[in-house]
Amino acid sequence: AASVGAPSIYPHWVEIYGLQGAAQYNGRVGRALGPPNDSGRVPVEVDAGAGELPRRGMHSAPSLKSILIKPSNLHVLTSLEDELVYACHAEGGGGLGSSWTAVLLPRLHSCFNREEVTSDLIDGRGNRRGQSVDMNNLRQWGMAGKTEEEMADELERTAFLGLVMNQGTIHSPPYKRAATKTPDITPDNSYPLRHARWGRVQRSPLLAKCGVRLAIQRVERPNGRARASMQNKLATFLMIDTESGFAPPHWQDGIGDTYIYRAPGAEDGMGNLKHLDLTELGFMWEYISGELGSGEFVQEASTADYRKRLAEYRERPGNE
Repeated sequence: AASVGAPSIYPHWVEIYGLQGAAQYNGRVGRALGPPNDSGRVPVEVDAGAGELPRRGMHSAPSLKSILIKPSNLHVLTSLEDELVYACHAEGGGGLGSSWTAVLLPRLHSCFNREEVTSDLIDGRGNRRGQSVDMNNLRQWGMAGKTEEEMADELERTAFLGLVMNQGTIHSPPYKRAATKTPDITPDNSYPLRHARWGRVQRSPLLAKCGVRLAIQRVERPNGRARASMQNKLATFLMIDTESGFAPPHWQDGIGDTYIYRAPGAEDGMGNLKHLDLTELGFMWEYISGELGSGEFVQEASTADYRKRLAEYRERPGNE
């Protein structure tokens, strides 16, 4: 199986197992933030279960709780086949291209669980009509950054509980775990934790028009830094509306750092997550800023055109 090898630097992703006194963390993924302390325990920032990703490096959100765990209760995630998936990170305030970085995310992270539930709502099943990407984005933004207790709106609470109800089955991967010592995950220990905050995630309506389920997650508080350092033109372009040709106001300013990743379909499962590489991200930028005129010709976007031009882009020297 393809592997990134045993990481030698911190932070890196791990899966927790075998805890007795804090079994609610078993089966969850998190970031090992540093080497064992004097007591022989590793600080691990745990996925809270509502899709929120951490800022890169040693930054940590208050809503992502860190606990101390023995190394014997941690499985280091290294397999690209069944544990990790490539995504991209676009830094706020950075230059185009130079601030885009390939990153690895755990397939069992709740950001993918959330998107599987979202795909179910958008795609619809049986006789149920699916939601539009725009309508879903509107609801998601209203929930962004809130805990369940802060969601006063009944529809928000229903959506949060919908994630909870589905999470137990979604968290059970269809593939064999590399961490053979990890017990089966049950719904009780895969629910969002009480302090979990709804990640600031929306789908790209433009890429949806091109047949790509693309999630963009903001990991900073809106306008939390100086204005210039929060600009993220790539995220703005990806969130262009397919009717107006412009991104919504909250995607034009004060964005900051973002993660960009492929969202699973409603029936894909975590084992079938697709990688997103920097080559395709570069193509997305070129396609939107070039062929689509930075949104002026957004009506010309289509799945067939996107796939054709992406194939041609990958054939260019240096893009293989």
